[in-house]
Amino acid sequence: LSTPLTTTEIVAGKFLAVFSLALFTGLLNIGSMGLTTLFLLHQVADTVEANNAFPLEVPYGALAAGVLVLIPLALLISAIMMGVAVLARSFKEAQNLMTPVLLVLMLPAGLAAMPTAEINNFNQFIPVFNVVLLFKELLRDKAGLDAVFAVVLSTAVYAVLALQMAVWLFQREEVVLSEERGLPLSFRRKEFLPRESLPPGVTMGFFSLMLILLFYAGGPLQQWKLLPGLFLTEWVVLLAPTLLLLWYVRVDLRKALHIAPLKPGYALGAAMMGVSAIVLLIQIGTWHNKVLPMPNGMEEAMENLFAGGDTWQGFLLILGIVALSPAICEEVLFRGAILSGLRRHMRGWQAALLVGFLFGLFHLSIYRILPTGLLGVVLTYLVLRSGSIFAGILVHFINNGLAVLIMTEHIPERVFVRIEEAETAGLPVWVLAAAATIFIAGIAIVEATHRRCSHPAQDKKTPVHGGA
Repeated sequence: LSTPLTTTEIVAGKFLAVFSLALFTGLLNIGSMGLTTLFLLHQVADTVEANNAFPLEVPYGALAAGVLVLIPLALLISAIMMGVAVLARSFKEAQNLMTPVLLVLMLPAGLAAMPTAEINNFNQFIPVFNVVLLFKELLRDKAGLDAVFAVVLSTAVYAVLALQMAVWLFQREEVVLSEERGLPLSFRRKEFLPRESLPPGVTMGFFSLMLILLFYAGGPLQQWKLLPGLFLTEWVVLLAPTLLLLWYVRVDLRKALHIAPLKPGYALGAAMMGVSAIVLLIQIGTWHNKVLPMPNGMEEAMENLFAGGDTWQGFLLILGIVALSPAICEEVLFRGAILSGLRRHMRGWQAALLVGFLFGLFHLSIYRILPTGLLGVVLTYLVLRSGSIFAGILVHFINNGLAVLIMTEHIPERVFVRIEEAETAGLPVWVLAAAATIFIAGIAIVEATHRRCSHPAQDKKTPVHGGA
């Protein structure tokens, strides 16, 4: 209570100490298992080779992936234990609280070690269970890069939520100072003070919560029926909780969501950037696909999404679900609630990069994180400069709408053939140069409009004539 530090800084110091010990212990365990494996392989190598048995190889890739996944796992376990330890009133009570926590953490690990357990689209998001299962599948060479990405991302999300809860508990005086065992914590709406945006910690916690909702609600809905599931994901899973949270904690919706008229200059510059951005993103996707080729399953899923768009009725339905719905719902979440929660505590370019990165992560695919992340940076820049979420909605709709036009072949056949060729061979230099020129011109128009709106011409003062 007397130290000149904020509670967040105190929790961060404690957390980093616990995390460092947890990570070091985990690395020692992996190191000891690796050395033991090498020793055993060395002992039996000669016998195996002499009998022409199966070849023995050291799973270096699996060990490296295990180290990678260990980092968010250590973050998660450390955050959980800190959150529970805050509730203890003595060292002995803390030990008593830790025992059931350890048992709860060991249960999914034991279930994942069973021979019949295999990783799939559902259980790769179950905390602790997914890490053990992934490591087992990596040793059996049955897990791909997409599974590693999903496990690392979901585990990191759970860690952020657990750490946010620990910080929130530590900031409550009735928890830290109370001599009683109860937790008189209240979430009554009248206790929240009116504000213009969410606090940064709550913002990141809410983003993590929305990712979990996307895991367990959006995914099953889209597996049930693709287009209706996508519609429900956007409006029910994403938009409704965002508006409900902002209303419940008494955030000014107009300011938090950047609801303001979009001036013509901003609209023109945004439209130019949106049209040219999709051309540049096609080229970036071509380069990205050479490094991380998209699996056939994802390509088939994209084709299924746009199936039925050959008629105008089907095309308009797909346009409304795939282009208009994300343009509204995702912009309210990212360029509204999340951006306003982070903007006041960092510079504009930092907020643009962070929100763009979160937007890329939100699409839950390592094969799409770069293009969507870059698009997210552009959208965030436009909303920051214009002060209106409608700039982001406009460009988001243009980007998705052009994608719908391309995938449903509602463009001239000659152009469609060239786009198909560009996905493998890349776009011509003159096309890229033209797109880059239009994109830069759009930025110039946005900046000129911003300067004009930020420094409007002052009325000339009429000189006053009169005697002294």
